[in-house]
Amino acid sequence: MNKQNDEEVKIFVWLMLGFGALIVIVVVIIIFFSIFSFRIGNESVDSVPVQPTVKQKSCIVAGCSNQLCVEKGGDISSTCEFKEEYACYSKTRAVCEVQGDGNCGWTPSDELTLCIKETRKNSG
Repeated sequence: MNKQNDEEVKIFVWLMLGFGALIVIVVVIIIFFSIFSFRIGNESVDSVPVQPTVKQKSCIVAGCSNQLCVEKGGDISSTCEFKEEYACYSKTRAVCEVQGDGNCGWTPSDELTLCIKETRKNSG
């Protein structure tokens, strides 16, 4: 082989090595970003706690004297008696809502407690 052919072969080999190296670099970059994006995706999913869907209770005022606080749609029974203290629930704007134990009930307030206490004292 002559000197010119040797130079052409060297250039050809260098070009092939360059393209090979380029292909290897591209493949490494693709793999790196695939792993990196997968890791980010998993971290974002793991960092968000999944909460079970829970049906919220809805409470309503019921009873002949509006003295009961019960779950909407639940079975309700009342003796339809009247006590003076029942007026305290509407007079003090008492709140009928889900309590800490998950059941419907009247949320206590100082005003409601005082009204019931005073009414019981005056009627008994």
